[in-house]
Amino acid sequence: MLDFRNTMNTPYRIAFYSCLLIFIFPLFGHSFLAADPEKQSTDTKKEKPKSDPATIPLEKAKAAFQSRDVNQDGRVTEQEFISSFPQERHAAAGRDFLLFNRDGDDALSFTEYCSIPGLVPQSLRSPISHPLTPLIKQRLSVIENHWKSWDADGNDRLSPEELKNAKINEQIPGLPPVVLKDWDRDADGLVSREDCRQVLEACYGLRRLDGQPLYLPSGQIVYWWHFKNLDRDHNDQLNLEEYLSYYGRYGESQAKQKFEAGDSDQNQTISLREWAKMPGLLLDPIAVFQKMDLNLDGYLDRDELFDQTAKWLKPLTDYTFPGFDLDQDGKLSLDEYRMTLPANKLENWDVTSVDADHDGRLSLKEMAWTPGLELSLLRQEYFQRLDVNQNGFLDIDEFKVSIDNSKAPAEIVLQINFQSRDTNQDGRVTVEEFVASFPKEKQPEAKRDFQLFNLDGDDQISLAEFCTIPGVVPLALRGELPHPLLPLIEKQMAAIESQWPNWDANGDNSLSSEEYASSKLNTQIPGLTDLKRDDWDRDRDRKVSLEDCRRVMEAAYGMRRLDGQPVQLPTGLVVYWWHFKDLDRDHNDQLTLKEFQNYYNRFGEEAAQKRFQQGDSDQNETLSLQEWAQMPGFLLDPIAEFRKMDTSFDGLVDQQELLAGIAPFLKPLAESVFPGFDTDQDGLLSLDEYRLTLVANRIENWMVAARDQDHDGRLSLEELPWTAGLELSLLQKEYLDRLDRNANGYLDLDEFTFSVDTNQAPPDIILELGFKSRDTDKNGSLSEAEYIAAFPKDKLTEAKRDFLLFDRDSDEKLSIHEYSTIPGMAPASLRGSLTNPLTILVDRQMENIDKLWKQWDADQSGTLSHEEFQKAGMGRQITGLARSTWQDWDRNADGTISREDCRWVLEAGYGLRRLDGLPLHLPTGEIVYWWHFKALDRDHDDSLTLKEFMAYYQRMGEEAGTKRFQEGDTDQDEKITLGEWGQIPGHLLDPIAEFRKMDLNYDAFLDESELLKGTAPFLIPLANFTFPGFDLNQDGVLSLDEYRTSLSANRVENWISYSRDADRDGKLSLSELGWSSGLELKLLRQEYFDRLDINESGYLEFNEFKYTVDMRYVPKKLFFTHCDENQDGSLTLDEFLTTEKNSGKIKLDGSQEPRVLKIEEAFSQADVNGDKLISLAELNSTAGHKIISPVIAIKTGNTSGLQAGDQPNSPGEDSSVTIAVLVMNILLALGVVTFLFRSRFKKA
Repeated sequence: MLDFRNTMNTPYRIAFYSCLLIFIFPLFGHSFLAADPEKQSTDTKKEKPKSDPATIPLEKAKAAFQSRDVNQDGRVTEQEFISSFPQERHAAAGRDFLLFNRDGDDALSFTEYCSIPGLVPQSLRSPISHPLTPLIKQRLSVIENHWKSWDADGNDRLSPEELKNAKINEQIPGLPPVVLKDWDRDADGLVSREDCRQVLEACYGLRRLDGQPLYLPSGQIVYWWHFKNLDRDHNDQLNLEEYLSYYGRYGESQAKQKFEAGDSDQNQTISLREWAKMPGLLLDPIAVFQKMDLNLDGYLDRDELFDQTAKWLKPLTDYTFPGFDLDQDGKLSLDEYRMTLPANKLENWDVTSVDADHDGRLSLKEMAWTPGLELSLLRQEYFQRLDVNQNGFLDIDEFKVSIDNSKAPAEIVLQINFQSRDTNQDGRVTVEEFVASFPKEKQPEAKRDFQLFNLDGDDQISLAEFCTIPGVVPLALRGELPHPLLPLIEKQMAAIESQWPNWDANGDNSLSSEEYASSKLNTQIPGLTDLKRDDWDRDRDRKVSLEDCRRVMEAAYGMRRLDGQPVQLPTGLVVYWWHFKDLDRDHNDQLTLKEFQNYYNRFGEEAAQKRFQQGDSDQNETLSLQEWAQMPGFLLDPIAEFRKMDTSFDGLVDQQELLAGIAPFLKPLAESVFPGFDTDQDGLLSLDEYRLTLVANRIENWMVAARDQDHDGRLSLEELPWTAGLELSLLQKEYLDRLDRNANGYLDLDEFTFSVDTNQAPPDIILELGFKSRDTDKNGSLSEAEYIAAFPKDKLTEAKRDFLLFDRDSDEKLSIHEYSTIPGMAPASLRGSLTNPLTILVDRQMENIDKLWKQWDADQSGTLSHEEFQKAGMGRQITGLARSTWQDWDRNADGTISREDCRWVLEAGYGLRRLDGLPLHLPTGEIVYWWHFKALDRDHDDSLTLKEFMAYYQRMGEEAGTKRFQEGDTDQDEKITLGEWGQIPGHLLDPIAEFRKMDLNYDAFLDESELLKGTAPFLIPLANFTFPGFDLNQDGVLSLDEYRTSLSANRVENWISYSRDADRDGKLSLSELGWSSGLELKLLRQEYFDRLDINESGYLEFNEFKYTVDMRYVPKKLFFTHCDENQDGSLTLDEFLTTEKNSGKIKLDGSQEPRVLKIEEAFSQADVNGDKLISLAELNSTAGHKIISPVIAIKTGNTSGLQAGDQPNSPGEDSSVTIAVLVMNILLALGVVTFLFRSRFKKA
């Protein structure tokens, strides 16, 4: 369309509008004139009355209808209706067409059109039939059918007598007793059919008894619920105070104005009629339905209903389905919705009703809705719709009810608890619903419980699953939980059933005596091989049925007793049979009062007796197990125990939680739970895994003391002291298998606790017992606290030291192997192996060999031939073995050299073994006392005769020495080999024990003073040379391994043997050392030489080792430094004397010693400057030489000082002087002869 405002210029616009006014004026001029009263005649006023304003909206509605009726047939089709709306409203328009095309003719009449909210003013809304109308008609038809029989006088009215005899309330259930005043609506003393209609409409809430409509024809409803709530004095009027009690919240002044506006008769009260005319107090369920229908399908599903209903009405929506969904299609039509409690707000349907008779449900009489004739049939209708199970009552899942939990049935209380959590009332509780029902601090625990008891894993808890949760439901109503023993029973039954057809020859589903005899029923189930036919025949019918077999399996696995009494209840509770059997001292399966009181008198004799009498239900003065199980406290609850232990709320119990949560007396059993009962080996116990454990399944005293009867250090099933017999037999076998971690068919000490006779038990068992007695947390290792706890207080420091020493991997705990390495902790034969520090040196050499092996092994055979050996020059690769031969290396004499041969040679070179393979260092750290053996072996034949042996051991006494020899000579060849020597007590040295004894301050190290103080006197000279060479890390102390490699500890050789400076160079070479020669110990000798050679000169000087030396060849500076204790560059007389004393040449005990006098005299002569100090220059003087000694040859030492002795006639001195004189005489003679010869030659 053209926009004339834009296309016409100003002159044209003026012309256009002028013509338009001229055209319109004649048409409307009469009206304009009529608007002026002075220009109208009286007749004209009479002829043209004013238009009715009410007709104008109607005309507009018709005009709107006609505008949609495109074909002008007086009806609007769906297409016509939808197309009249903007595109975005087409879906809603289509829904409205379907909703309000009430006659289903696919077209809207004008009346139907006007029933649609929003299209016409409310005052013009067309009537829409109410869903209650059919119910009223049904009730009227009942009255109509009986009317003639009631109307005895045929006057079409019921007199009071006829009304009474009619008993209308019996014909129409839900009506209260009939009262004439209520039914005679026109107050003419009679009841007409119209009176009945009005009453029924009031009973269904279409109107009140006074005739005021509650439902308007348009479908709107008077908000009577709200009116009655405000009418506090129940006089059917609202005064200002009652009105303001609610509406004052919007402002008192404004509320008063609304009140006054509503009080049309100005009587200071508002009647229900006036209320119904006030804005906002007519409800429109139809418009509400349209708004709720979000998907515009003309229906409300559960979500739409719940989500769109006002919050305060949501409790009522919970009960809408299925009762108000008449066609049970899972959604509400418009009429179904209009009948619902949230839509039909004539009454406070949400008022709480009380279960007055404490039966856990509501009768119609108990409903707290307003009583009386009005709404009575509507209440009846609603009650029936809410009564889903049609039992004539409203159960707690059908409507909300207030129940006194202390008086209501337990199952009702349970149901209430469940429903209170089921917020969406779908019959199942989600994790969110379940958790939200607990206070915040309990929610982690609640989440854990949801996971535990959501048995089918569908992420929802049903009522049955809810009933299994301890503490949430009464004990009597606890639901069933499948027992983890059942799969074991079913497995055994499946094995029996698979063979049953082969055994049951006549097919009668049972085994006769002959069939049983020929069957393999006993052998089918391991553990039941000793059963007789009577054991299987539980019903004593002389046959064995599958049911008999099941009962045997259940008894053997401890689900029930052979007499049929359950021991494991379906709820997961367990009869405390262990305790019952412990009290039953005479084992007659009954408890007398005396037996009962033996334990329970601790709680008071009178209380114990009363408890006994209350439990003795058959009054026979004894308690059977069945009676026991009915008494409080004798049903155990492993499920509740598990929940309590699970402090992390993860639905699992780890070992720490188990031990922390278990009763103290059960801890020994708890320590045996892992790993055997941890079926999936995840390090945690699930609920079912816990229920199967010894600690949870207390139907037997699993803790009764077991004893190793055959002294083999382990327990067989027969040795277990558990109750014998068929009952529990398969459970006992199952438990033994689970405890038997190494699957050897026995329980070892690390698998179960039992008593062992240490006098008869194997050594390994004794070791294990000692370890286990300390391992209090039973984790297979000892912490420092566990280890030291076994020692008396005065030994704790020493024990801590040992823990540090033998925790070889430094993981702050001792394994049983580390424990066994501690001297004294294990039997000698089981002393644990300790890595030898010399092995590290062997390994280092082997690494060098391995690197070159492929290069040497030309044919890649893995061994070296003679030719390959020669080319390799193996000995030259290892310092000290250059002269070793092919025969030295081929240890097994197989004509080749293997890596094993090489290791053998290296171990012999380092003194770990001899070349013949005999160990010198044992794995335990002990050492064969080879030094002593070689010292006794005077003829060096590598064996000791009795004479050689007795040369030393005569000191024990001849008889004792001979006996010792004979006991050591195990092969009775009258000689003791080194192998036999090592077996004789006292000939294995223990450097580890020595170290512990020397370590006086228990710091796991030896300082020099501890070393010297603890070393045997004859070894002191060796000990003097330990520092610093054997202190490998130079920390001033020796570790255990450093000590083990020292000269004084490693006594495989006489390291103190006499050594002499043969070449008179004032120092000692390796070849000059007096140690044994040969391949054995060769590398060890080299290692020790290197360690003693502090200054790394390649020689041992007199302060580095003890040997005999000619003092003339010792540098004076070296001697000076040796004596100068305070290193001040000068020597005092005391420093000289101290050196002499340390060498053992003087005593300094105050006596007159000639040597001391000589030294003092020489000191005085050498002290030229008289400062009582000798400088190096003064020492180098002739007098200074005399201080040292008039004797030239002296013995040297380290911290022990010089060892010089008076040897004036020593062979060394005499021979050297004689030779010198002889040489000088010869030279003189030769000189004289030469001189004479030359003189004569010149003269000639």
